[in-house]
Amino acid sequence: MRKYLYLSIILLLFACAPEKPKAPADALTQQQMSDVLADMHLADVISSGKMGTDSANQAAVNYREVIYKKHNTNHQQFTESFNFYKEHPILMDSIYAEVITKLSNKETEYRGK
Repeated sequence: MRKYLYLSIILLLFACAPEKPKAPADALTQQQMSDVLADMHLADVISSGKMGTDSANQAAVNYREVIYKKHNTNHQQFTESFNFYKEHPILMDSIYAEVITKLSNKETEYRGK
């Protein structure tokens, strides 16, 4: 009798476990998102050093177009992918963990020169 109770509880737990969200077919992968986001954060830092907010905003737009081209994506695909990952915070958290690692490595590389 106890075996059936334990089996029932285990089956219930697996049945209630949340499924891993499935990204849309055209969404950027987590790796691609972390690459793009790391480059965007670097571009934001670079453009924030420019004089005047209008110049900084224009520089950021220009950098983003270069980043999209570098990663074979576009604004629409990036935005749709970002919105998907934003709705799934666990996935977004792992993406940003990778972004932080990439930016930390770049900082270490920069400071080492």
